[in-house]
Amino acid sequence: MRRFATFRLFAILVVALLAGGPVDAQVKTPTPVKRHQATGTLATSGATQLVLLKTFGRNQARWNFVLNPKTKLEGKLTKGARIRIYYYNDVKGQRVAEQIKILPPANPAVPKAPAAASPAPASPAPPQQPH
Repeated sequence: MRRFATFRLFAILVVALLAGGPVDAQVKTPTPVKRHQATGTLATSGATQLVLLKTFGRNQARWNFVLNPKTKLEGKLTKGARIRIYYYNDVKGQRVAEQIKILPPANPAVPKAPAAASPAPASPAPPQQPH
């Protein structure tokens, strides 16, 4: 009788393990999304996409970004504006913009200092002695 009870207990454990009971349950956490940023000149923009011209030395690359309702925009997008985009890469490999900031121009025109009204008078030349 004791053997039968042990066998029955063993059978119940096997069935519980095969059914995927609490022994096998594990909580999977999603992998964190890696955030990036890019700065460049706005080439084109639309309701769902944006193209950024990024300069690498003498070379220029066109980077495409996806815009969605969650994208935060600080300022107005105009062609040729200098912008910084905070983004992440989604599972399809697309760059998804999270935040867009409009930046001041890279080389703003520096106003020149006003010229002096009248130059300082030059000192008179010393008299020359005859030889």
